[in-house]
Amino acid sequence: EFRGFVVNNTLVAMSQMATMDLGPPAYPQLLPQREQLMASARLFYQNQLKEPLAELARKVNHLFVCDLYFQVASQRWYVIELNPWITSLAGHLF
Repeated sequence: EFRGFVVNNTLVAMSQMATMDLGPPAYPQLLPQREQLMASARLFYQNQLKEPLAELARKVNHLFVCDLYFQVASQRWYVIELNPWITSLAGHLF
């Protein structure tokens, strides 16, 4: 699962979701794939979510987070949840 950061209805960055344990990334095996995953997530957002979320983006001052799940077997992205930016930026995500 990933936390996507949306600004002006564009997925601008992602962070690996992790437990509250501070330390190395929860899934270090994803590091070599980070560029591919980000490109794939941006494409998913652009093609599947941007238009349906346009009104939401306007209502939340164009800042929100979008939790996404990538299923490797099917090569598909899924939306887990959407949240306000200000309440969803806990330090353990980075």
